[in-house]
Amino acid sequence: MILSCSLSSVTFQGKQILKPLSFEVSEPQLVGLLGPNGAGKTSLLRSLMSLIPYEGTIRIREEDLKTQKAKSIARAIAYLPQDRKVHWAINCYAVVMLGRIPHQPRFGNPSQQDHEAVKTAMRQMGVADFGHRPFESLSGGEKARILIARTLAQETDIIIADEPAAGLDPAHQIEMMALFKDLVTMGKTVLVSLHDLPLASSSCDRILLMKEGEIAADAPPCEALTDQLMKKVFGISIRTINEEGRQVVIPVGSCKNSSL
Repeated sequence: MILSCSLSSVTFQGKQILKPLSFEVSEPQLVGLLGPNGAGKTSLLRSLMSLIPYEGTIRIREEDLKTQKAKSIARAIAYLPQDRKVHWAINCYAVVMLGRIPHQPRFGNPSQQDHEAVKTAMRQMGVADFGHRPFESLSGGEKARILIARTLAQETDIIIADEPAAGLDPAHQIEMMALFKDLVTMGKTVLVSLHDLPLASSSCDRILLMKEGEIAADAPPCEALTDQLMKKVFGISIRTINEEGRQVVIPVGSCKNSSL
């Protein structure tokens, strides 16, 4: 088992933000986490990193997350949050090198392996020539690509990305998802929060569909992204097209003011 999650509750400031839910990942997959704003996607992802308190059990490779130290968790799971801020005035190479901290001794200098991991990650994201540029000088999309490179440089078996497509142009969104799919073929598991239904349906192996702090569906895209479920969860109608053997979901209208 790569990842096992069984939560009974997650609360914040006395309010329950996640209800009982469970899922498992037993083989490398690209898993899309979808749901409307406020459905609990970010809270679930932060729980999987032990960044917020939770009631229940989360296991990575059969090891209970609550028994692991932060550095051990960071060597197992790389987390890309929505927040794209870097709180130091450093260049892009140094930002990506931050992903190597879990692999370095305390107060140690980066090794040759660290530098190779950083260079490889930056090449993968098409930012190999950004190394000396100040991070704050970049556009939003460029910052996103640098931070994804930082996540890749961490070289973990599990990658969790919270809305990594936000701010990227369509070409880089497609390239990012293609990269995630390549990582799955290399034995990694990628759990990614998305709002783009066509991107999710065309790229993901599996969809976790969330509504009001619960999992409304856990299935392949063709079973999770149905017209009935899209009306129930998002209040929209959809149509599907076949693209290279996959069903791609396209939103076509809102049902929120109808009787559905």
